[in-house]
Amino acid sequence: MKYDQIAVLIPAYKPDERLITLVDELRAAGFTRIVVIDDGGGQAYRHIFDALDGKADVLVVRNLSAKDVAESAAEFARRIAQSQIIFIPGGFSGGDEPD
Repeated sequence: MKYDQIAVLIPAYKPDERLITLVDELRAAGFTRIVVIDDGGGQAYRHIFDALDGKADVLVVRNLSAKDVAESAAEFARRIAQSQIIFIPGGFSGGDEPD
């Protein structure tokens, strides 16, 4: 089954390789619009988001600078406009995850 009208939004704060696995599994299940948000964990986690950039139609939303936010928001809005459903998985976001 192909879920090309559903956007999956994944906020990610200090992710590990499981995020890459999750995105791969979502793509294998037929989801084609996946948005991953870099919630500002820092440079130590950039390699995870960089690895996702190579995935088909995965948008990494970067929020480390005003320019990054503006560019990411514009692309995010464009992709949302092409979707009929937005799916937001549960979990912590926005840096509120307890250490």
